Amino acid sequence: MSLSPNLPHSSLDIAQRPLAQAGDLMSEPVGLRPEQHFQGAVRPAGRGVRLSVRPGFDLSVYELEVNGRPPVSATTQPCLAIVVLLSGAGEGQIDPNGDRPLPPTPYRAGHLYISLARETVTGTARAIGGESFRLVELRLSLAFLEKTGALGIFTQADVTHRLHHASNARLWLGVAPAPRAILTDAQTMFRDVLDGAQADFRVESRALSLFETVMDLMRTGTPTAMSAAPPMRDATRLDGVRQAMRRDLAHPWTIAELARLAGLNDKRLKTGYRARFGRPVHADLQAMRVEQGRLLLLDGASVTEASLSVGYANPSHFARLFRRVYGMTPNQCR
Repeated sequence: MSLSPNLPHSSLDIAQRPLAQAGDLMSEPVGLRPEQHFQGAVRPAGRGVRLSVRPGFDLSVYELEVNGRPPVSATTQPCLAIVVLLSGAGEGQIDPNGDRPLPPTPYRAGHLYISLARETVTGTARAIGGESFRLVELRLSLAFLEKTGALGIFTQADVTHRLHHASNARLWLGVAPAPRAILTDAQTMFRDVLDGAQADFRVESRALSLFETVMDLMRTGTPTAMSAAPPMRDATRLDGVRQAMRRDLAHPWTIAELARLAGLNDKRLKTGYRARFGRPVHADLQAMRVEQGRLLLLDGASVTEASLSVGYANPSHFARLFRRVYGMTPNQCR
């Protein structure tokens, strides 16, 4: 049975459910709720389905009408997004109102788009021509990537990566023609999900296969980053540093203290940490603090309580950092 009537649609109709084999477990959406991705007065029309593959791992498919519609704006919170565009053409612009806008991104059928958002990012998209946009998207939380050991594969990517299209401190974007294996997985998932086929085991298998293929692409495209990776002995010590900071986020950590803890000199700690985790020590500590603060707010803590618990004596400073990352105030998150 189809999950949605055939096009055309006057609005964007989105269905959400867990995979059948997951029972009734429906995890929180990665990034933002699908209906919140598109902001502003102009929204796309069409249909879509979001499936919860794992906690922190979403699969979505969309069929969007574009004929005669003006550009739309979209927002995402920190996550990894992998998009395979099966049909449609257009152009996107990331952070169009920023001080230094990134170059436009062409949208072409049969292409793969990999974006790692470290902070909340906005953008605009416009269609060229009248063909509907049909796409498959994987969204993975940074916590899921870290838990599975995949985060470094993406955070190590920089301007030297062969898939690199655009990047700044908040986002890295890679674009390439989609390999045949990825196109096959995406086309199968698109049909199975939008047509309501009872094939959730196959959908799950294809989603994991597509993600694994993307990881292989990222690995083979980062020779400079991989050659700069810290030696195994240092990597173990650096992992210990990160675990120590995560265990006590309220502690006023210094580079000197962390270097002593790891048995490394300051320079080796800073260089190795960035190579392993993709961010400087204090930038990563700040990200962990703000994320833990968000979880405390969701559990009912006040802004002051959350701020003090993660090491910020000034709640106003915490609020500024929180808004920069999540695009909302701490009170709006509660």
